[in-house]
Amino acid sequence: MILLFFIPFGLGVLGVIQTVLNRHIANHHNFKEAIWVNGFFVFASASAYLLTQFLFRDNSQQNGSLSILKEFKFYYCLPGILGFLLVLGFPWSTAQFGAVRVFVAAVTGQLLMSLAYDWINEGARPDWSRIAGVGLALLGALVANLKALRA
Repeated sequence: MILLFFIPFGLGVLGVIQTVLNRHIANHHNFKEAIWVNGFFVFASASAYLLTQFLFRDNSQQNGSLSILKEFKFYYCLPGILGFLLVLGFPWSTAQFGAVRVFVAAVTGQLLMSLAYDWINEGARPDWSRIAGVGLALLGALVANLKALRA
């Protein structure tokens, strides 16, 4: 179980690395080019993934390739748009406020949203330890951002 902790931990590390690299590219070229390059490689990676899934698919699967297009709903666009906003917002806000301030606040926002999601959609009422953990994270976000909050 502890090993499973390292997956989201590693994703968090990758998120910071991605943000810092985007900011570095933006500092050396410009922000628009950094976002364009990032988007291009997301598209290329997704295309390569789709191609390998198509070439090596399991014929026992019920749905055919690209079955999502047959039943497409408008909200299917939201994850991509939200991902774009993350890729756009994290490097920009990191340049404005610094990585620690941004990511402590971001993780706190994720914790609050996760608590609400689990309660509303999964029926898992938050217990005192989860509420206390989110409260401590919120306190940490406030402490990390004291300088910015005073300005």
